[in-house]
Amino acid sequence: MKSAFMSRFLPSVVHFVIFYILVCTIVTSAANSRSRKLNRTKRIPVIGQPQSPRGETEELFETVGNTTLVLDETVSSRVREGGHVYQKAREINDEKFESLETKVEPTVFIALLVRNKAHTLPYFLTLLEGLDYPKERIALWIRSDHNEDRTGEILTKWSRKIDNMGKYHSISSQIVDSPPFRQSDQGNFPVKWTEKRYRHVIRLKEEAFKIAKRLWADYIWFLDADAFILNNQTLKSLISKKKHIVAPMLISGGLYSNFWGDMDKFYYKRSDSYKDIVNRKKIGCFEVPLVHTALLVNLRYTNIPSFVRMNNSVPEDDIIIFAINAKERNIPMEVCNDLEYGATLAPLQDDSDLMRDYEQLVNLRAEVAAYWLSPMTISEDLQQWVLGDPVASSVGFDQVYVINLKRRPDRLIRTQNVLRVLGIDFHLLEATDGSHLSTENLTDLGIHPLPSYRDTYSDRLMTMGEIGCFLSHHQVWQDVTYYTILKE
Repeated sequence: MKSAFMSRFLPSVVHFVIFYILVCTIVTSAANSRSRKLNRTKRIPVIGQPQSPRGETEELFETVGNTTLVLDETVSSRVREGGHVYQKAREINDEKFESLETKVEPTVFIALLVRNKAHTLPYFLTLLEGLDYPKERIALWIRSDHNEDRTGEILTKWSRKIDNMGKYHSISSQIVDSPPFRQSDQGNFPVKWTEKRYRHVIRLKEEAFKIAKRLWADYIWFLDADAFILNNQTLKSLISKKKHIVAPMLISGGLYSNFWGDMDKFYYKRSDSYKDIVNRKKIGCFEVPLVHTALLVNLRYTNIPSFVRMNNSVPEDDIIIFAINAKERNIPMEVCNDLEYGATLAPLQDDSDLMRDYEQLVNLRAEVAAYWLSPMTISEDLQQWVLGDPVASSVGFDQVYVINLKRRPDRLIRTQNVLRVLGIDFHLLEATDGSHLSTENLTDLGIHPLPSYRDTYSDRLMTMGEIGCFLSHHQVWQDVTYYTILKE
């Protein structure tokens, strides 16, 4: 009887116990999984995680494409375990994303491709460091090769300094600074854009995309080394607009800027809207066929264009390929001129030399000095790489004069900055302020405006401001006469 009872009852008990254990295991696993997901959600994206103290973790080498990355074990484990959770975060609606953004700034992967820019780098890197954005939310990715100047040396020392400071989330730098200094199809022209150079840049930009996605970056910013981001709020401003693809409008001292107003058969076409945007007759963000030089791409969207040429009819040019791919995916590219963001150099002709680019930089610095109250400065550790401004002189004249109103010190500061860049010494004369003049003053000075004089365009007498301008220049004539007499 006992044996029969046990033979019937024991299997049922065993099955029940096994079922109970399974249920407990599933419930516990689900709870732990939920807990892990909640914890992970608080510390995504991966770039935002703090690095482990140097030396406490074993270095891990991961190969992505043709690039070897050196990551510490903690970062790599976060990449592996955070991927699924962050993918889920990408799929949630905009409202939930905005709630996450209130806690931390979005993460940004800045891709820098640099060649023969030793003359721009001290200014560019100073401005890059000066961006008002949490550095622990930024990963820097630098690639440089085929340099004929000191670009490699500058980037190597600067990246080591930045890495030792430990302020940025991470920095990956690969600098090839050995012969041959030119690609085989460049000939005698160091700045020439050839098929090999285009293919090389396209491959590097695609590689940057892949690595940025592996690090779960929210944005990738392709930044040229001659894009001078003078407004330190630029990155925050662009991100706040929540665009697919956007660039800040950069001035050059002329009509050239970092976007196209129109495109015809894959190439640039002039348009009236372009001039209106550059001259800021229209203010805001505008959809255009192509942006470049300082291109910010939102990686949160799944529909992201690439630099891969899908059609052989498209020119093998990285910025054109990316623009065409964006257009085919119905992704807008926008340029914003709502703020004064910065400046950039115009591209060189293929047969130009590097000195021509340096001359352009001098002209642009003078333009910036006249346009912005603060000139383009250089951090102390980068001063050694600057060629320096020319020694101030009168540039072949006996005397150079500057006339300035006492109540406009801001104009004087700008003028001094411009002349310092150009290497021009000057003699300052205080302008006669027309707002302080009266009929009695003019009579005392022996000045009697012609009663029959009328302005050609407005049919009026001369204003006190115009008379003050005349008197200011009259001072110069008097000084010139006195200077000439002394010289003789």
